[in-house]
This record gives sequence, structure tokens and C-alpha cells, in this order.
Amino acid sequence: MAIKSIGRWEFNQLLPHHLALEGLMGAQVEWFANRAENVIGTIALTKVGRSWNYAILRRNKLGNFQVCDIGQNFFSFKQTMVQFINAMAAARKDRQENCSSSD
Repeated sequence: MAIKSIGRWEFNQLLPHHLALEGLMGAQVEWFANRAENVIGTIALTKVGRSWNYAILRRNKLGNFQVCDIGQNFFSFKQTMVQFINAMAAARKDRQENCSSSD
């Protein structure tokens, strides 16, 4: 699956307005989407700056984004990125029932 880097503004335009990821995972530093923009994700550094986290979201049948995967407490950006890319690919292949609703 091809993953492209996107800007914060573009990522926020795709998210539901009520979903506040920064409060859950820390300060977002990178944003990504697949080409169809039906799988998106972000990588964040915790507020204390000691670990890295990521969140993957995928559109459901109604076109709304649902949180699919969250990775937490990685020690380096590189380690987080490897896990993130694998999770993005898996989110595209997994069945809809494996995601939790963001509504």
C-alpha cells in the first residue's frame, strides 16, 4: 500500500471534528494517508517527550473514520515508523469489524 505524507491541515480536514487525538496521544508530529485517503494516521510524541505513539483510522461503510489501531510507548521515532507502516497496511486489509467507532 502506498502511503503519502500529508500536512496537519489536510489530516484535520479528514478527521471528525469531535475526535481529539492530541489529548490521547501527545503532540502530533507527522501525518499520513493512503492514496484513496480511506486510511489515515498520525505519529505523536508524548507530552513528557519520553515515548512515541501512533493512531491509525479507517473509513467505515458510511464513510466515517474509525480508530483502527493505536501503538504506544515506542522508544524511538524510527521504531514507531516501522510499526506504523505495518499497521497502516494491516488496517487496509482488515475487516471493518476490527475497528472501534469514533462516533
